[in-house]
Amino acid sequence: MRVDIGVVRGTSNYVDSHPEHTVAAPADLRTYKDVESFSRMMLDRGGLAYTEDRELSADAVLIKRSVIERIGVMDLRFFGYFGDIDYGMRAHAAGFKLVCAKGAWLFHKGAGHIKADTAGTNAAFARRMGWVEQAYQAFRDKWDATLPGTYAELKSRDFLTLATRKADRVALKYELPPAVLNDVEFP
Repeated sequence: MRVDIGVVRGTSNYVDSHPEHTVAAPADLRTYKDVESFSRMMLDRGGLAYTEDRELSADAVLIKRSVIERIGVMDLRFFGYFGDIDYGMRAHAAGFKLVCAKGAWLFHKGAGHIKADTAGTNAAFARRMGWVEQAYQAFRDKWDATLPGTYAELKSRDFLTLATRKADRVALKYELPPAVLNDVEFP
């Protein structure tokens, strides 16, 4: 692995913000063995090929220890949304690459937390968009208060440029607050 690669994700049947990494699941996937066989076929086909990403969609990722040592963990100001974007921006600003391993594939039951919440209803959608807006406001506060005032007004998702421009003004390392660490029991 190249030294500057910091975060690796794979392809999937459902990818939130990277349609170019979407690989449809065969209709006959019914068992874990079927998923395993299809994943193996993707490895055989894609091998160790990868592409670089400008932003992080952290549905399932591998993070190098050196990234965590340099920039810490995901920022708890973000609940459900924008936490992965922020983490990817900090990784980029610290000199690490975000990549998609084209030979890796996993089955992702997309938006599972929303589907379980009476998905398809206007109330569920409004609740989700409320979470998105709340996270976006925390993102604006952290990175650039001159970004559009609401998520709905956001037209550009060029977060790599923003990270590069603001890297010297935003703390790249985020560590869990002591109060959070005190609530966790380690074996």
